[in-house]
Amino acid sequence: MEQDRYPINRYSWEIPGGGALPEEDVLAAAQRDLKEEIGLTANKWNLLLRMYASNSITDEEVFVYLAEGLTQGERNLEETERIMLQKIALKNAARMIDSGEITDSMTVAGILRLIVRDKDRKGVNDL
Repeated sequence: MEQDRYPINRYSWEIPGGGALPEEDVLAAAQRDLKEEIGLTANKWNLLLRMYASNSITDEEVFVYLAEGLTQGERNLEETERIMLQKIALKNAARMIDSGEITDSMTVAGILRLIVRDKDRKGVNDL
């Protein structure tokens, strides 16, 4: 999805994401955000990546999930959210990272992790 980001004064290509409340389960938050921002529900969830957003500045921990078995429903955007949806093939997303079109750290890390996981599953040793 492409989302308007005020701090950088432009739209940013990003995987769906948001924050979990302190008492909220991170998977439940991911499920909620996917439904709200994209309108999708999934019947299978796998944790792809757990990382710190920027461990020299913050203790914010990021969890990236892979949602599979998707069902389309209605989106429920917040009043201030301006999100444009677009499906992008994994190989095209990798090219967009390489060209600098995708710059969001969580998105870059999640896409690269998925690529590495898929190469590992296929027995490919070279990146």
